[in-house]
Amino acid sequence: MTSKDLLGRLCEWGAEPCVSFFTPIDRPTTEKVLATRLHNAARQAEHQLGERWGIARADAAAMVAPLQMAADTQLSNGHDPTLSIFCRAGQSEQAFVPLHLEDPLLTVSWRPNVLPLLVAQQADVDHVVLGLNRKHSRALRCGAFRWEDLPVSLPSGDELTVNHQRDMNSHGGGPGRGAIHGASGGNDHLDDAALTSYLRDVDACIRPMLEQDGLPLVVTGVGYEVAAFAGVSDYHRILAEPCGSTDRLSDQELHRIGQQAMVGFRMATTERELERLSNNSGHGLELSDLAAVQDAANSGRVGTLFVPQRLSTTEEADAELDSVLAVVASTLRHGGTVTIVPSERLDTTMALLRY
Repeated sequence: MTSKDLLGRLCEWGAEPCVSFFTPIDRPTTEKVLATRLHNAARQAEHQLGERWGIARADAAAMVAPLQMAADTQLSNGHDPTLSIFCRAGQSEQAFVPLHLEDPLLTVSWRPNVLPLLVAQQADVDHVVLGLNRKHSRALRCGAFRWEDLPVSLPSGDELTVNHQRDMNSHGGGPGRGAIHGASGGNDHLDDAALTSYLRDVDACIRPMLEQDGLPLVVTGVGYEVAAFAGVSDYHRILAEPCGSTDRLSDQELHRIGQQAMVGFRMATTERELERLSNNSGHGLELSDLAAVQDAANSGRVGTLFVPQRLSTTEEADAELDSVLAVVASTLRHGGTVTIVPSERLDTTMALLRY
């Protein structure tokens, strides 16, 4: 189940006591540690349900039974994304979603806490990582926790080696005129025309798939090759991330380089959304009063909802979180979007209306 599918299902849940639990297993952990986390979360949730809503211990235990079941079956895998469990009376949802957490997160609130899922969805942007290499370039389609070969056959760089050898022979072992120089001497000198032709072939090979889905392209490799590719390609979503030779980099290492580049991409996207919010200030399309935002969301008028990130990591059950979760559910049900914004850029929930 994807984060988007899970979000849709959870937003259909009505207003009633819910337990939401996220345990970080995106790094190696043992089954015993995971089981202990889940057992402890079940006891904590039972206590909070009784304290906040006066739910009897037996009823609370029945509600959080999925936490207990997950502990008993010891769902664990050190390389899987976060295990997310949502419980309410008579119903539960359980899924692995791409979410980075340092510590377990437990929320007992009036609705399922979908804010961490929105953070995960916002971070899990499909993109392509192109590792340039004169012998064998690689292209991976990546997400936050996944990568796979792009289903294209990239051209070979053999022509570069042939041109380079011809260039060396015709100039007594030195680089040819107009050669592109790498950081090293000798074999790192390439013929401009051959490199340009090769990079154009690579661009033509991957371009249809990029344009079909509008995917950002992270280009990595030796600095001058990355710069040369950016010079020959007019694709509008290129992110240059020089890293040196990709000869010995694993696919996992290329994925990590792509993730580093995408941090800046996501920040720029968020800034553009905030600029759009600012540009509409004073036009009657901006709301910050939570009660007014709720009314607008219920009638389908909220186009984009902006939520400060601090709310996605809080375990405190309070009126603000309950209200924000209600607004989020209404916004998503009516086809609006929700953007989680770093708390230093936004300290209160705001809405940009459609009309």
